[in-house]
Amino acid sequence: MKVMACVASGPSLTEADCALLTSAGIETIVVNSSWKMMPCARHLYAGDFQWWQANHEIIPSEIT
Repeated sequence: MKVMACVASGPSLTEADCALLTSAGIETIVVNSSWKMMPCARHLYAGDFQWWQANHEIIPSEIT
């Protein structure tokens, strides 16, 4: 069984939570701009076309 975490943007997301996931080595899916808090994430989900238009050029190539 593979363990993954989903990190969504919002006011409850903290740097401490992100650091805990990073130090535990848990593979992470980030939602929208939460990749900025978890730059080591490997996967990104965003379903908003306007978000993609505004952000696609600044997303690191390591995130799929």
